[in-house]
Amino acid sequence: MLENLYVSSGFKGLDQKLDYVRKGDNIVFRVLNLEYFRFFAKQFVIQAIEDQRDIHYIRFGEHKPMLKNLGNVFVHQLDPNEGFESFSVQIYKIATEAKKGSLFIFDNISILSDYWNTDLMLQNFINVSCPIFTRVQGITLIPLRRGAHSYDCINQIRESTQIFLDVYYADNHYYLTPLKVENRYNAQMFLTHRIDEDLSFHPLTYSTSLAKYYAAVEQSGPAEQLQDSWDRFFSLMQLNYSRKELVPEDKEKMCSMLMSDDERMKKLIIKNFKNRDFIQLHSRMIGTGKIGGKACGMLVATKIIINNCEEVAKHLEPHDSYYVGSDIFYTYIIHNGFWNLWIQHKADPENMELAKEIQDRLLSGSFPVFIRQQFKRLIDYYGTCPIIVRSSSFLEDGFGNAFAGKYESVFCVSGDTLEDRLLTFEKAIRIVYASTMSSSALEYRRRRNLLDSDEQMALLIQRVSGSHLGNYYFPMAAGVGYSYNSYPWSDELDPNAGMLRLVAGLGTRAVDRTPGDYPRLVNLDKPSLSMYTSSSSRHRYSQRKMDVLSFDSFDVVSKRIETILPEILPWHKQLLFSHDTDAEWNFRDRGMYREVLFADCQKLVENKEFIETMHTILQTLQKEYGTPVDIEYTVNVSQTGEFYINLLQCRPLQALQKKNVSLPDLPNEDIFFEIDKNVMGNSVNIDIDIIVYIDPYEYYSLEYVKKPNVARAVGKINQYFKDKGLHLILITPGRIGTSSPELGLPVSFAEISEFNAIMEVAYSKVGYMPELSFGSHMFQDLVEAQILYIACMENSHTIQFNKEILKECKDISSQFIDAELKKILSVYRCENMILAYDPFKRKVISGIKK
Repeated sequence: MLENLYVSSGFKGLDQKLDYVRKGDNIVFRVLNLEYFRFFAKQFVIQAIEDQRDIHYIRFGEHKPMLKNLGNVFVHQLDPNEGFESFSVQIYKIATEAKKGSLFIFDNISILSDYWNTDLMLQNFINVSCPIFTRVQGITLIPLRRGAHSYDCINQIRESTQIFLDVYYADNHYYLTPLKVENRYNAQMFLTHRIDEDLSFHPLTYSTSLAKYYAAVEQSGPAEQLQDSWDRFFSLMQLNYSRKELVPEDKEKMCSMLMSDDERMKKLIIKNFKNRDFIQLHSRMIGTGKIGGKACGMLVATKIIINNCEEVAKHLEPHDSYYVGSDIFYTYIIHNGFWNLWIQHKADPENMELAKEIQDRLLSGSFPVFIRQQFKRLIDYYGTCPIIVRSSSFLEDGFGNAFAGKYESVFCVSGDTLEDRLLTFEKAIRIVYASTMSSSALEYRRRRNLLDSDEQMALLIQRVSGSHLGNYYFPMAAGVGYSYNSYPWSDELDPNAGMLRLVAGLGTRAVDRTPGDYPRLVNLDKPSLSMYTSSSSRHRYSQRKMDVLSFDSFDVVSKRIETILPEILPWHKQLLFSHDTDAEWNFRDRGMYREVLFADCQKLVENKEFIETMHTILQTLQKEYGTPVDIEYTVNVSQTGEFYINLLQCRPLQALQKKNVSLPDLPNEDIFFEIDKNVMGNSVNIDIDIIVYIDPYEYYSLEYVKKPNVARAVGKINQYFKDKGLHLILITPGRIGTSSPELGLPVSFAEISEFNAIMEVAYSKVGYMPELSFGSHMFQDLVEAQILYIACMENSHTIQFNKEILKECKDISSQFIDAELKKILSVYRCENMILAYDPFKRKVISGIKK
């Protein structure tokens, strides 16, 4: 059956020379001039038409087209500007939908290296595309520009293709030299052949006939470059910078290659970056591609403050970050052989089994040797200092998409040897890469219609800001800041002044809803104003644990305040901790003298210069961004009282849309709940179709190990109602999204994404207490998904909560819930149930409108 794979090239001499072209062959023609390729492609096309085989012309260049739509010739117009992934997906679709044995002709693929700025992505494209054409038994003709690419790139292309031909033209003759012909051999196969006008092939065996050929080779210049096209470009930029010859177009090109194509972000970058900033950024890159949204936001924010606030800038810690370019992400996938799974998931993005398989492969892959060598350079630079590997995807932290908490960040605290540190670093990268396939990340992208977007993952590598104290490492304080406070808890507060969410130690406790812990909320116009007045209430709603890096466990650990206190510097202790005077007096009354401290960062908050600095940073960034922003930061203070702020992140704040809503005037007996102040979200005026209710007492009584089952059941209900067009509300005890089931419902965002409103209910008898967690990742999720958050507290702000009204709704729980959870979780189908929220009055009401 082997003869069925043989196909004529249209050149009798070439068929003899190569023992025919075979179905599945990918043939590269390396040429100095595209006209040389046209000469060969023409004969292949004539032969394909004669054989009645389909011809697919993949058109993406700006040069004169090679073919037109005619008969069995199909022209596919592609745009490489859409990115590597989109281009590759389209090629996959063209190949798999074509008839077997078709002829595929490419434009000059060297152009792709120009579009994608690097030879690496060109060779990645060849690596993933050629096997597809082989699988469909296509014959693929690929022109490649001589002297345009590095030796490594050419070598990889040769490895991925079946036939690699060098073509020259001299003295009115074409010359062809095969450099690779796979799975066939004859004595003259690799000799150079001259092609005469009658298309006959003649091997060059005499020195006299070879002379003209070698003259043509000499005139054609070098076949390869010493550097990748990326490195050649930046070497030229470095040279031109040293000569002061850079022009504005160079600056814009560097911005697009390194940082962003988003017009709003590019405008900020070009305004605030100098030429040397781009040169310096390139010098701290691993691999090629963009540095991603998070890294862009961090760098731009720092530059804005340095350029606009000289007095404030002296308080900024200098950055010495590294950046793993976005091209490494796809290179890793391709190197580990599961690009086909990635493409399949693009076609079926809600296939969670496939996503899980990809996630497992991302966690278990290896890195190419040339990338590992670059990793070692980074590891050598930081030595044994703890670092953090942070996600920095294309869309992350940009205008319109925060991706708050959707992708992982991983701390690296490792041993002394270079190999130990390298292995820890590589494991951290795998974890971040794998988080692109998490259910929460995929659900976020689905809700925002981003599943088809090119979401490459770059990485931001930062030295952890802090001090080495005993066996621990941590900053004095950290947190998140908002230039606009959407939810001022008092009428005395100015929302435009902004607010801080502040914790002692690592900032992980500021962005997560941590069990039993409360960060310090600081309103920047009235920083001393607190929701809690007595020392006992301040103690109760304060931070009980600190997150620190441990040199014993080589990981992030949560330590109780009293455990970590002996390691904390004395002047930090004064700034971070306050005395619970009520508790201390109680001990004294019993003849005991005990220091009772809690973390509220009080003295730091009382530092007027610090508060003014944070206010200036936030307002300056808001002015330059043209929209409210939020930041992440650390704070360290010297013994002399000088404080230093490390800007870790900056992104446009996803603002709320407020409009007046006419609240219905319902009789008391028809009101389900009415709550004042303790509400966060956009204006709402909808009918409620489904109510999911979790009974606080029954949930409390459930065994601890079974509490997560309730969360999974809520997730199944959420999944069932996806795209059903119904309005849902979830009513749950304690905190939503907590990591501790004893404090509330441990759901992920993906398990509650379809709800229109979520109400946390207090039940003090068993310790359930909602938390209006301004600044946490869960808070960001609810804001971006436009899910109304309601806290039903046991205080005057809860005007009414009448659970009895649920009896008037149809109980449909049996459709979703097994017997074990029947007493705990109920699902109701409602008629005439409304929900209305006026953000100006900050009041929400729900009830039956008859």
